[in-house]
Amino acid sequence: MSFKGTNKLGSYETFVSRTLYNCYAFSRDGHPEVNPPLTQNFHFLEKLFYGRVNRAFYAIEPLTSRMENLSSNTSRPIMVLDFVADSFRRLQNEFKLAFDRDELSADSSIGDPRAGVLPVIGASDPKKQYQRYIQDINVNFLDNYINETRKLQIRSFEDFFPIYMSYLKTIMVLAPYTKNAYITSTLNSPLNSGLSVEIAEYDHGSDKEKYDLFIQDENFKFYQVTAAKYGFVIDKNAPWRLNADINPDSAMMQYASIRNSRMSTEDDILGYYYRLVYDEDLDNIKRSFVSAYNAFARSNPVFYEKKLEEGCITTHAIRPPIENISSVLARFDDLFWLEHYITIRNLESKLNYSQASLAKIIKNSKELAKEFDIRKAMGYIERKFNGFMHHEGSLFYEASKINAAEEGTTPGAFSKEVKQAVKTNKRKIY
Repeated sequence: MSFKGTNKLGSYETFVSRTLYNCYAFSRDGHPEVNPPLTQNFHFLEKLFYGRVNRAFYAIEPLTSRMENLSSNTSRPIMVLDFVADSFRRLQNEFKLAFDRDELSADSSIGDPRAGVLPVIGASDPKKQYQRYIQDINVNFLDNYINETRKLQIRSFEDFFPIYMSYLKTIMVLAPYTKNAYITSTLNSPLNSGLSVEIAEYDHGSDKEKYDLFIQDENFKFYQVTAAKYGFVIDKNAPWRLNADINPDSAMMQYASIRNSRMSTEDDILGYYYRLVYDEDLDNIKRSFVSAYNAFARSNPVFYEKKLEEGCITTHAIRPPIENISSVLARFDDLFWLEHYITIRNLESKLNYSQASLAKIIKNSKELAKEFDIRKAMGYIERKFNGFMHHEGSLFYEASKINAAEEGTTPGAFSKEVKQAVKTNKRKIY
């Protein structure tokens, strides 16, 4: 069978071709094989967030201090978590030994007779990627949002703040702003979990390359079995991507426990090798706002405003001062930032709390910050906005969609009902 799916097809052709690949790419007898053994569809439901959220659906990122480079080329590192690196090197060696015994085809897309399998792509640093992303957002603000009228309104950070917030409200319909939302968005590669490594660079949108160069390859069966032996699962939609299986029964857990004897469950790994993203979110947006303002001030060190005074037109020079973050934080405390952070999270999450509900969340978060500390307040906010049950494609959403169709509910009403159900589930004082 030939598979022709690409990202360049029309909607109908894409649907048909992707369905054919999903059902028959791994079939050996002509019968549909939607869940082929030793593979996983990481585009299906909540599996999309594998390695990017913990089991409570809080966004997480790997600690770079607990990662290792699989490449000898330090200028282009291929980073994975240390225990994943240990397992991959053993898989690599087993391939090499099989080549030495002539058990594998040397004329293959999978494996190299000299090196076993070669790592090609691993994790990038999400922190650096997020910083570049925010820089792009700020460039867009200066280039496309700031016009002459808005520019003349900005004489200080205090003037800048409401204008920048208005800009964010226009872009967050489609784009995340906080690191929390960025980590779980499609802008952040699944490779950045530190649990994945790719052994080839092929087009993820080309079903033909997936099938012809990997699934049909003479070495593919050995690749499947050996990957599972060392605790990896092959990505169904990118068969050259190996994902570490951190299920307690997986061989991968053995390598994690060798590195740290306390590692025996998925929660152990997620707690030791990752950090919660929301812990740093408030500090991130403070820096991002000040950085955006300073970018404006540097781009407009002086501009002029004309005024009519006593019958004469006079020209006034406006020089927005460069700010340092300590000065801004001295004028705007955490309670101020919490309020605006909640506004941003409400827009990003698409939960669309009412103004009354938002006011209550803001009030509760400020009380927690004053009575306890800012981390307690951030934890409360995260409980109010985290999760993906209301997102199209989630298990809850799709199950609710089927029920709504059977009951004849209109799509618009159904979407509101799902969001309301999620918000009702989050109804806690603290």
